[in-house]
Amino acid sequence: MAIHGNELYFPTHTQTLKIDHTQTNPSSVLVLEEVAENLVFHGDDLYFNAGSTISKITVTDQPPTIVDVVTSGLNSPNYLAFKGDVLYIADDRFENGMEVSDIFKIDVSGSDTTPTHVIDGPDVGLQGLAFHGDGDELYFTSFSPDANSRIMKIDVSQASPTPTEVISGLTGLPHDIAFDENDLYISLSNNKIVKIDVTADSPTTTDVLSIVGPYKLLVDGSYLYIGSLDSETGYFTKYTDATLSLEPITQTNALRIYPNPVQEELQVLGITNTQHYTLYNLLGVASGQGTIANGGSVTVSDLPKGLYFLKLEGVQTLKFIKE
Repeated sequence: MAIHGNELYFPTHTQTLKIDHTQTNPSSVLVLEEVAENLVFHGDDLYFNAGSTISKITVTDQPPTIVDVVTSGLNSPNYLAFKGDVLYIADDRFENGMEVSDIFKIDVSGSDTTPTHVIDGPDVGLQGLAFHGDGDELYFTSFSPDANSRIMKIDVSQASPTPTEVISGLTGLPHDIAFDENDLYISLSNNKIVKIDVTADSPTTTDVLSIVGPYKLLVDGSYLYIGSLDSETGYFTKYTDATLSLEPITQTNALRIYPNPVQEELQVLGITNTQHYTLYNLLGVASGQGTIANGGSVTVSDLPKGLYFLKLEGVQTLKFIKE
């Protein structure tokens, strides 16, 4: 999700919509007749990925036209963050026989948008990119099925940045992060949102709230916006520390899978018709296929531990972790 003025942009499983997040019970407005994932704004330009392609639209244009920015060099981008004109991209891939998540960058002000490698991810999973204010420190989550979940950072002003651990031993799989000044909010798979003060010598987590299925986070003004997925629906809420209040914004028919990470059965919700699916590993090799209806499940107990993709024919691809 991403905010532009009073408008909150978000994908469903078939479209990209927007709402006025300042209204009570806002109505959704169609933006694109396709799924735009991992949204981030750069001025009036909304950047997103669809599969391995990074694209953009200018939201002040009516209707907006999709312009492809990066069409090669990435495998499965999953999180985006801007530092000035430079777009940083977390990308899942398979290198030297291992599953990895690396960070790349492109300068969107230039004509050459070939992704430049920044770092190799320290663990299998890397997501939730966020810059600390206007500084050069880029924070991200890092995890693997067999290791501690942790928060890392790099200094992007360095020619060859070295990842530094900020905090480890998080109690759930970290999905996303967002800054409010020096406080870094973290959404976890154990239905919690916590925060840390990144200026502390030894940061420790403080519980913020418990909420089912917190996934995407975004800070705008005094509010923390939360995109959540549960067994019934997808929904958006906003929270403020000032009043400790959690306000619903809207529900969506977002395509969602849970639990994630998963050990045995992966449940799929948000599809309207029976769909053919294929499971892929990071090499792009099919690991299973079949058909599934809304609320059905996919058995993944026989898969080795690692990162996988569930591709629903004609809909979209979702990433999950097999524990």
